[in-house]
Amino acid sequence: MMFRQKIIPYAAVLAVGAIAGAAVARVGYPELEILYQGSETVLKQDFDYPEGKPEVTSAIITMKAGDQTGLHFHEVPLLAHVLEGRLQVDYGKNGRRVFGKGDTIVEAINTPHNGRVLGPEDLRLFVVYMGSDSARNSVPVDQE
Repeated sequence: MMFRQKIIPYAAVLAVGAIAGAAVARVGYPELEILYQGSETVLKQDFDYPEGKPEVTSAIITMKAGDQTGLHFHEVPLLAHVLEGRLQVDYGKNGRRVFGKGDTIVEAINTPHNGRVLGPEDLRLFVVYMGSDSARNSVPVDQE
């Protein structure tokens, strides 16, 4: 009986300590999983932010299997992260690149290109245009 009386208070203290410890939130900035860090586009171009008042636009682009973007270019830095699917981008004389789930790039600037969804899966692409009020995010190229 004496043994039991000594153990119960200790067990109660341990249980309260465990519960209190679980309720304490972690303090400090969380660890980062870097998707991209750099200063060059996918074509090894250095880039600057455009003149004018900054205007950041983030979006998710969804395209069906086989869809194409049409020939276009970007006047601003564009960060793209593939959430689902595969995308082939044709940069003309600069070649083609294929990007898949988990890939993150800064797209070519002022370089006409066409994107095409590869395979049977749809494409979901998270994009961030680091633009301004004096530059266009995406400019279609007239194909006459």
